[in-house]
Amino acid sequence: MGKRMMNKSQALKYLEEAIDKMPHLKTLSWNNREYKLWRDGVLDVLEASFGSKSSEYANFLWACPIRTLGYGSQEEYLEDLQAYETALESTIQKYKILGIKEISKLQKVLQWVNSHLIQRLFQWIKSHKIPSIIITAIMLIAAIITIWGFVSGFFS
Repeated sequence: MGKRMMNKSQALKYLEEAIDKMPHLKTLSWNNREYKLWRDGVLDVLEASFGSKSSEYANFLWACPIRTLGYGSQEEYLEDLQAYETALESTIQKYKILGIKEISKLQKVLQWVNSHLIQRLFQWIKSHKIPSIIITAIMLIAAIITIWGFVSGFFS
């Protein structure tokens, strides 16, 4: 089974909710359990929506120094929470400024048509020695589908 994906709109809503939980987390002791669950949840959402190799994931993951022995003080804990909050706000701000680009169902269908159906069609044409005028017409239709997919993706 492949990795589960989350769309960016849902992810940004979750990240805003994660920031809303920070005042509560700041009231807790540095060795609490809620913080680890909160951090793991944010990492899961970042990975599912942006990917583990994305700048969004890396910015959050590496926002704080690695503490191999865990937190030794409330001050370190609060510093890390502040750094995580900044990383999350940065991601949210980025998508508010740039806008969210999601791939529509139509674009996914067009990508599939372009990558699978057209290739199979050309293989079939070659094997059945179809006249060149029909091949030209099919290539024109394929070009129109590709351009339509690009234009619809550009303006969505």
